[in-house]
Amino acid sequence: MTTTTLAPKKGCKKTKIALGVVIAAGVIWAGSTWYIGKQIETRKDEMIAKINTVLSERFPTQKLSVSTVNYHRGFFSSTTQVVFQSAATGDDAVFSPDDQLVFNTTIEHGPFPVSALKQFKLAPSLAMVHNELSDNKLAKPLFKVSNNVPPLISDSVVSFSGDTSSTIRVAALETAKAGEDGALKTGEFILHLDADKDGENITTSGSWPLVTASFTDEMGLPTSLKLNDLTFNGNRVTGTSGLPTGDSSASIKSFAFSKGETSLVLDDLALNSGAQEAQGKYAGNVKYHVASIKLNNADLGSADLQLSMKNLDAAVMKKVVEQYRLALQESLSGENSEAAEAASQQLTAEFKNLLKGSPAFSVDTLKLKNSAGESTFDFNLALKDGDLKAESLNNVPELLQNTVQTLNTHLSVNQAMAEEMAKQIVMAQGLDEETAKAAAKQSIAQFAMVGEMTQLVKNQDGKVTTDLSYGDGKVTLNGKTQPLADFLAQYIPSGMGMDEPQDFGESDDAAAPDDEPAYDEEASDAAAAAEDGGNTSGDVAPSQDDSAVSDAPATDDDGDISAPVDEQ
Repeated sequence: MTTTTLAPKKGCKKTKIALGVVIAAGVIWAGSTWYIGKQIETRKDEMIAKINTVLSERFPTQKLSVSTVNYHRGFFSSTTQVVFQSAATGDDAVFSPDDQLVFNTTIEHGPFPVSALKQFKLAPSLAMVHNELSDNKLAKPLFKVSNNVPPLISDSVVSFSGDTSSTIRVAALETAKAGEDGALKTGEFILHLDADKDGENITTSGSWPLVTASFTDEMGLPTSLKLNDLTFNGNRVTGTSGLPTGDSSASIKSFAFSKGETSLVLDDLALNSGAQEAQGKYAGNVKYHVASIKLNNADLGSADLQLSMKNLDAAVMKKVVEQYRLALQESLSGENSEAAEAASQQLTAEFKNLLKGSPAFSVDTLKLKNSAGESTFDFNLALKDGDLKAESLNNVPELLQNTVQTLNTHLSVNQAMAEEMAKQIVMAQGLDEETAKAAAKQSIAQFAMVGEMTQLVKNQDGKVTTDLSYGDGKVTLNGKTQPLADFLAQYIPSGMGMDEPQDFGESDDAAAPDDEPAYDEEASDAAAAAEDGGNTSGDVAPSQDDSAVSDAPATDDDGDISAPVDEQ
């Protein structure tokens, strides 16, 4: 009898191999998931400790802390509760020590958490963490205004390196329309946040479509505000010194505020800022733009402002930031006045150290523009390392001489533009256009006239301008140069930091010659006596009508002799 052995078909063999690969992958995934679950359990305490460190540094007076309770590890996921508490007491405490904010947390184990895959985050990860605010006594008012939807939800993907990618959502909120506390309505707030494990590199973006609020202020006036379409984004990188660097931006489609019969509407607001650190120097800038400003429906035009700083010693600036935080902490705690005073003095000392790097601060642009034209202002100040003493702070010439290296500023006011803006402001107060136009024209003309009389401005070709610069102890105003002391004496009243005049350079005016005749009191008396008919005794010469001559010098209301008093 012949036995026939049937060879397996090639297709069946490939199917078995594929099935084996799938089973092996499943076993590996399951094993990885189990192992990762163990790793999460052992690493959670380290993560909680880092959070507590940050809370202590950022909110020292609140004494906030985080802990986890009720941890249950499963095969594919684990659950726990994250508890926020505060040990602070008093009116400034966010909530009392008896209260807790509790978050219900679900941790899906990696390497491929299902929720992460649903969000098309396909890279292997340690875990997907989902947090929801729990409905307890402290949080119940929030659930009430969020229509019983969890007011705060977050989802975070944690990579094996420790980096996180999170989405945080604050639910839409709405309170009752009536009541002493007023009414509030908001859209859903969304924040996307990516951070490395050490928090050195953070990228953010987010949006808030609507915020409206209405209430009655302490004066009984109805007050309301409305914000539409807030968006923002930014990246923050910790520099070598520990200071933040990077860029950020934000925009608001419209912002409206009203109180009583007064209203203000700002359209298309934009904010851009940046900070850089290089070769031990720190620099930063910020730009503001408002496309339209309306006061009581009167069109005031647009506005732009750009500020910058540079040449700040980064290491010293870091100390200033740290010392400011410490001084603020000591001041708010109110527990030790001596410690608060010491912290304040140390902060002042660190500010003085900033001068050693010759920092510079600028108003690069301030521009107001309307249908009639635009006006601009710029200001540049470079400081220097000088002998800055406490007593110098009360003496303007000495303070400037010791701390200011150069100062330059320019102002250009378009009169037509200024008249249009003044007219709109007056119209916003209820006057008709013709009356407002006449009042605005007169007001701007008086401003220009007074400025010219004091030589502070020039008025030419429809523009009122000022050019001012300072350096090496001399001031140049609209082309005229003079020593600092002379300039300050001309424009700053006596007693305002000018009590002790200092010599900061020779005056352009020539001093009186040495051979100028000195005042001769005896010669003056002789001349007066000659006019009185030769009487040199100092007595008043009697006239023909003795009754017409007073025998006594002038007196004041108290009977004291009036005499001129030399002003010191």
